[in-house]
Amino acid sequence: RKIIGPATFLHNNTYLKCDTALWNVSTNIIDAVGNVEIIQENTMLTSDSLKYDIPASLAMFRGTLVELYDKEGNILNTNYLNYNTRDSVATFYFGASMKSNDGKIIESDNGTYSSADKMFSFEDNVQIFTDSVLITSTRVDYLTQTDVVVFNENTVAWKDENMLSANAGSYERPQNIFTFSKDG
Repeated sequence: RKIIGPATFLHNNTYLKCDTALWNVSTNIIDAVGNVEIIQENTMLTSDSLKYDIPASLAMFRGTLVELYDKEGNILNTNYLNYNTRDSVATFYFGASMKSNDGKIIESDNGTYSSADKMFSFEDNVQIFTDSVLITSTRVDYLTQTDVVVFNENTVAWKDENMLSANAGSYERPQNIFTFSKDG
């Protein structure tokens, strides 16, 4: 079935909106093209196109800019993202950059976003840029409601000419406070 603009679908309390949709009713897959939006409670995703697998509840974005907006005003940009509408979890691959509502940036190769937990998890080549601190790590969790970054192994933080390293701890962004809890 071909639906020419604007098209709107509702599945798992999630709206899928687009200019044009090709719905293969035998496979239950929707190819959405043009001004694509996925809206679910406090999360919105936008892109030029996506493939939505209805039985798997999986929206698959590939190759064009995908933006994920959360309730706190953070914006994640990537090119490869899967969003499970049943679990409200996004998984991104091959590079992503998140800009927080106050302009701080976190980049990584891979990661996830859980709408229920209000948490971004960044993995592989993580870099955090603030006004005065650069942090690198193999994995960090960013808790959006508390504005706290929890880091794990191989974390190094630079400020001016000073360097700190640890294998676990946290960074309270509003107060600019580091807490090192392992091998600091």
